[in-house]
Amino acid sequence: WKMPANRSWMKAHRRSAEFRSGVDEFVAVATNHVNADGLARCPCMRCLNVNFHTPATIRVHLFLSGIQPSYNPWYFHGETFSQPAVELPENDEEEMADVLADMLRGDPGFDESANTTDSFNEPPINDNNKWSNHSFDMLLSILIDLFPEGTKLPKSHYESKMRLRNLGLGYDSIDVCKYNCAIFWKENEKKEFCPVCGESRWVKRKGKGKKVPHKVMRYFPLTPRLKRLYCSRHTAEDMRWHYSQRPKEDGVLRHPADAEEWKQFDRLHPSFAVEPRNVRLGLATDGFNPFGNMSNSYSLWPVICVPYNLPPWKCMSSESLLLTLLIPGPSSPGKDIDVFMRPLIDELKQLWETGVETRDAYNGTVFSMRAAVLWTINDFPAYALMSGWSTKGYMACPTCNEHTPSIGLNSKIGYVGHRRFLEMSDPRRRSKKVHGKTEKRAPPPVMTGDDILTQLD
Repeated sequence: WKMPANRSWMKAHRRSAEFRSGVDEFVAVATNHVNADGLARCPCMRCLNVNFHTPATIRVHLFLSGIQPSYNPWYFHGETFSQPAVELPENDEEEMADVLADMLRGDPGFDESANTTDSFNEPPINDNNKWSNHSFDMLLSILIDLFPEGTKLPKSHYESKMRLRNLGLGYDSIDVCKYNCAIFWKENEKKEFCPVCGESRWVKRKGKGKKVPHKVMRYFPLTPRLKRLYCSRHTAEDMRWHYSQRPKEDGVLRHPADAEEWKQFDRLHPSFAVEPRNVRLGLATDGFNPFGNMSNSYSLWPVICVPYNLPPWKCMSSESLLLTLLIPGPSSPGKDIDVFMRPLIDELKQLWETGVETRDAYNGTVFSMRAAVLWTINDFPAYALMSGWSTKGYMACPTCNEHTPSIGLNSKIGYVGHRRFLEMSDPRRRSKKVHGKTEKRAPPPVMTGDDILTQLD
């Protein structure tokens, strides 16, 4: 049986002669591909090839509901369906070797003639299978003997971790006060008691042994990770995409660089905007239970930076997100989140004010890289923690601020007065159907950055 080649009737009007002729051809095909009960799948918009009917019923369904337009080829009715072969880029492995080679050229122990990728395949095996460090060292010694002479494998688990640290994958463990008053960092690093509440830094234990802190925060320095984006000529080229390759068309939003907020930032800070390699970041945070057991109450708060210089299909991918903080539980940091954010804020201030010298592997130059956070990404409760403005109570609206129109309703709070945002000449302002009153008030004033800083002072 020869399949009809013309499928344009599937999108034609159901009353047209073209559609009637196409239905006849399809019913003839379905008649030749029925099951043992004389039934075939119905591709109408209601059945969607889920239900089986006789060819006569299928004909009726197609005229009543139409055919599923995307049903092509007709693989449920005898037509073969060939999945096109996916061709992977031939240079993927070579590109990864290039990336690692670009990053490690400054490492004294790096041998460019050796197989670069072999040195970094072992640590995930160790982590996933819960090997001891000693057994992992034994495996490395065996591999060194088996591999050709000149292959630069790490000699121990510790050396392997140090190589990863050279790639900017290390982190700092910072002790935290039991009550989230302060972190033992910089001027407080050597102190034994909290400088705010006086609580001991360590958990009280009987006998001697290693001291254990009450809480430990993990801080992943941001600067090495941003510099790492320019250590490879592949990612360094992507970091220019928003400037050199982004299609610029008015009225089309393809990338955050097309947004008015980005353009306004450039107008306010021309010295930053003049260097397209300066990094624009988004800051996102929220709490989750890492144990997956909701009966076990625990809230861990990661703080993630999003590099918006990259193309839109890369900047929000999991590989591009930069984890900077892991704020420990067991409860939400609440209003003390600024205590945990201090290392990141200090680093962001340095990246904004002075920048850091960075080698650009794309053109081999050295430039002063600066960075700025354009906006934050949170749900409403996390917004309250990040902004310092409570999103609960009578003044819950961060935009209206202290002018939030709200009233008490027994044990609840109602947010009313929305007619304030209408034009002053709008007739709905003069209506007395809402609380029996008209609305003559102007909209709440827009808070500027200086107004918010004054409130904080």
